[in-house]
Amino acid sequence: SLVLFTSGCNFMCEFCHNSSLIGREEGTITEESVLTYLENKKKLIDAVVITGGEPTLHNDLYNFIKKVKNLGFLVKLDSNGTHPEVIKKLLDDHLLDYIAMDIKSSISNYSLIANRKVDIEKIKKSIEIIKSSHIDYEFRTTLINEYHSFDEIIGIRNLLGRDTKLVLQKYISSDNCVNKNLHHVEISDVKKYQEYFIKEGINCKIRGY
Repeated sequence: SLVLFTSGCNFMCEFCHNSSLIGREEGTITEESVLTYLENKKKLIDAVVITGGEPTLHNDLYNFIKKVKNLGFLVKLDSNGTHPEVIKKLLDDHLLDYIAMDIKSSISNYSLIANRKVDIEKIKKSIEIIKSSHIDYEFRTTLINEYHSFDEIIGIRNLLGRDTKLVLQKYISSDNCVNKNLHHVEISDVKKYQEYFIKEGINCKIRGY
């Protein structure tokens, strides 16, 4: 797959590993150059992953994905779920083959972790749209020792509901992170969280450990 990182994000999570993209308004490559590259690599590339930043902030996302699909590629979208109307339109028009949405925390701490005021109703709407979609998907939470206590895990379960999928990701610190003093959750606790989610009817997997 070809992975494209869009510029700009409406969150500023301290554990973001692409923090250099958060405040950037302009990209460094053109749409035309990407489409030309894809056209020339059809025999080598099967899919395009669009991540960020937050891709749904861009008004031209829909038309760009449509062009990529017209070239015959599969498309995966990564999103923070703050623009459910964009996600719904892409799904309704069968322009996505896979979608991954980040679940930052429980409802009560969402704005705290995002470092921005979050409209939680839009997060909830995106969750329901994705859960009822016609494509494969995943929700995913990057676990931070300083943030994700067991109470937070219970809150995430309450937000997601049942009969869904969740990936618990290991936090990996890097120089690109906003806060370089955060730590991953130990695997022993992660396994306990996984066991809890499974008992609650959520297909939960662990990634990165």
